[in-house]
Amino acid sequence: MTTTVEAGVGSLPKPETTRPKRVKEIRAIRQRRRKLGVTQLTLAKRAGISEIKVSRLECGREALPPDLADKLAAALDSFSTPGDRRPSA
Repeated sequence: MTTTVEAGVGSLPKPETTRPKRVKEIRAIRQRRRKLGVTQLTLAKRAGISEIKVSRLECGREALPPDLADKLAAALDSFSTPGDRRPSA
């Protein structure tokens, strides 16, 4: 009796090796966003990226490239007054 193995299953990397680098930066972005009261959607729009991208970055499913870190930091910097924190209706 033979066992069939799906292609590629044995070659999957272990979860601990796929964790994105720059975890401290991602954590800092998430904490700052929450402290400002800014939603992922609002931050994403301000940074010119998708809400899904912000979510994946924050939960560690995607790596944070340096250029995107700069975009997110600039977007967070733009929330200087309480009126800017929520999108207008």
